Amino acid sequence: MSFLDGNYQLQESQRLEFKEALVGLPDDIWETYSAFANTEGGEIVLGAHQDKESGEISLTGVADAEALIDAFWNDVRNPTKVERDIMLADGVSAVTRNGLSIVVVTVPRAERGDKPVRVYDKRKKQMVAWVRRGTGDKRASEGDLSLMAYDRTSSADRKALDHYGLDALCPETIARYRALFAALKPQSPWVTDSDEDFLYHIGAAARDSKSTVRTTRAGLLAFGYEYEITSYLPQYLLDYREQAAGSDRWSDRVYSMSGDWSGNIIDFYLTVSQKLKNHFKAPFGTDEFGMSHSPRNPITEAANEAVANALIHAYYGDSCTVKVVLTDEKLEVSNPGNLLVDRDVAIAGGVSETRNPTLMRILSFIGASCCVPTGC
Repeated sequence: MSFLDGNYQLQESQRLEFKEALVGLPDDIWETYSAFANTEGGEIVLGAHQDKESGEISLTGVADAEALIDAFWNDVRNPTKVERDIMLADGVSAVTRNGLSIVVVTVPRAERGDKPVRVYDKRKKQMVAWVRRGTGDKRASEGDLSLMAYDRTSSADRKALDHYGLDALCPETIARYRALFAALKPQSPWVTDSDEDFLYHIGAAARDSKSTVRTTRAGLLAFGYEYEITSYLPQYLLDYREQAAGSDRWSDRVYSMSGDWSGNIIDFYLTVSQKLKNHFKAPFGTDEFGMSHSPRNPITEAANEAVANALIHAYYGDSCTVKVVLTDEKLEVSNPGNLLVDRDVAIAGGVSETRNPTLMRILSFIGASCCVPTGC
């Protein structure tokens, strides 16, 4: 909903906040500015009152809209109050609603390289980042800040991990992957590489500061043993379940911490792809490995693509469970993290943002469908 285009209710939401402004800018406007910038963006409506008992919001208007607008622009460009001005030139408007003068501040979602957007907190006497949670502004947690820092780093998943050599990777997974790679790309010069050279070429290995070959973050996730992955990312979990609709009981399950398989992303993807192929009665449009896609069955192709995208665009940080639940009625796929671009831009399509570009590269080499480019 947007207050500016008239499509709104007098009710706060993830992207809409109402504030009084009887005697100038309210102090807590900057908490909401930071929260919107660090989350999905939104509109701050100045000139409304919320009843403390009922919670009902009513428009009251402002006395001097132009003075408020000037005060906002002065403060948002003051580095002692606001760490980063991300506002667009037309981001503050004076409008009339029900005969009342209202000021609307449209805060854009900050670009991944600009996060976190911090503002001065008088109580802590330092710059603090906020995030939006439903109708409230919350101080950014360590997990929130960790995610922002990861997304701010270009190709963060291709960095060599100092304490993880190639012995952290599962040879059986590498052999399985190489067989698929060779079948799909028989003319590639990498087919005859040693394992070390092959992993280096696809981005699963890199040289550290001492020129020692180490696995990359993407390589560890793709090919590593589960116990090695969780020593680096303790909350890592991949979970596939088949269960009756409306029931918590499952009839088939594949999860990374079971201890009877490698627990890495490549083996999980290949196993789940095969199970989806077997589940759907219509042609799945893949080869015996569940890899080579065709347009014969859009629904099942979309299911396979959803799994690949959930794995590729997940944030493997403080809380990282990728879950795939198949019932008689639906396939539900979820992963941790958030969209890397504005929600409306993501729906419209055409903008490419990838959280784990090296992991996407590794999966794409064996034909894994990963078309959604916006992150999750």
